[in-house]
Amino acid sequence: MIDSVIVQVDPVAPGYALNCTANDVAIAGVASNSDGYPQLTIHDDGCAYRGDTVTFTATFDLEVNAKERHDIGIYFATDGDINNDGAISGMCSVSTLDFEPDPPWLDLDGTTDPFPGTNTISNIQDTCGDIDKPAHNPLHPTVTLTAVCKDDNNDGFLNLPNCTSWRQSGVNELCTSPEHAFPGSPSKCNCDSGFNVPISVPPADLLVIMLPS
Repeated sequence: MIDSVIVQVDPVAPGYALNCTANDVAIAGVASNSDGYPQLTIHDDGCAYRGDTVTFTATFDLEVNAKERHDIGIYFATDGDINNDGAISGMCSVSTLDFEPDPPWLDLDGTTDPFPGTNTISNIQDTCGDIDKPAHNPLHPTVTLTAVCKDDNNDGFLNLPNCTSWRQSGVNELCTSPEHAFPGSPSKCNCDSGFNVPISVPPADLLVIMLPS
């Protein structure tokens, strides 16, 4: 289980307005077991209606389309994406990757980064995990979260808007918790507002009340 926090995301918190036009890192889907079933556990009664909430744990396929990227941030909208921007703003579950052991995880910073780190585990300073290919691609982070039940595309399954963020070598500031995960520049993030999770969301019901004449 990777480290996660629930935060109110500010789209200009890094000091610049985000446009999220790159696609270096993305969540490709929910990972599957060897039997083809999704790696997903629902912890409550699921989505009873649209606007309900569901708490679940899922393992995701995280893919990189570049050689390597640092300090990966994973953002899931937990408020139903009320601002219609994926997970750029609003209430989000923010996670970072583990940095050890290798395999399966990756630490590109080691002990050679220039920061006075506060973490002494294995003498590692920057503790936000990284990704590269082909050795660590895809990675499979497991996240537990509570999300609003929404199905904007009416396919019967939970829409879970999300974004990923990353930094490149040379601009990978010290990262030791999910609160430190942010894009290295305005474009270094990727959002998917229509991302699906295989949790059933019932169609909306129309209740007609006949008033006495």
